Amino acid sequence: MAHNRDDDAPGFGGFWYFVAARLGSGRLASRSFRYAVLAGFVIMADLIGIGSYSQAKLRRRGYGGKQSRRNPVPPAIDPAIGTVLADRERRAKCRDIVAEDPLMAHELHIGRPDIKSRGYNDGGLVDCNAAPAGAIAKACEPPTSVAEAVVAARPFGTVDDVRTMVDVPVSAWPVVRDRGIVISLDG
Repeated sequence: MAHNRDDDAPGFGGFWYFVAARLGSGRLASRSFRYAVLAGFVIMADLIGIGSYSQAKLRRRGYGGKQSRRNPVPPAIDPAIGTVLADRERRAKCRDIVAEDPLMAHELHIGRPDIKSRGYNDGGLVDCNAAPAGAIAKACEPPTSVAEAVVAARPFGTVDDVRTMVDVPVSAWPVVRDRGIVISLDG
């Protein structure tokens, strides 16, 4: 008898179930059906596993690199870069203190690198209203004549007033803007 596809029962192993049923063995048909179902589950599990493996490979290729379940270890930071970044954070925190509580900033000697007894690290800030010319020249790196002109032009309301009232070279302004502060206790 030629095999006709229309005679097959649907699903994996349907042909063998059909053969067992034609032979008249109910027990063989039942066993054939069970093996067909089991084989179907095994094949489905294999396909799911193969698909997951393939997808993981594609993700690694698409997202570049190995996907790790752990938190990645950050790259080691050069100590000099770490110091610069820490000083920037410290300066930002000190600017907040100056803005919120100028009296505390004054008591902590923020922006006064010339005072040796200060115990608070301000990240290299310098108060353009109070620090001497030598401290301004050292912290902000302008020429000494510019630092002396800053001292002579006091008082300032903001750091931007320094540029308005004193002829600060363009090359020195970014450092003055980054490290200069103005503490005003007038309220």
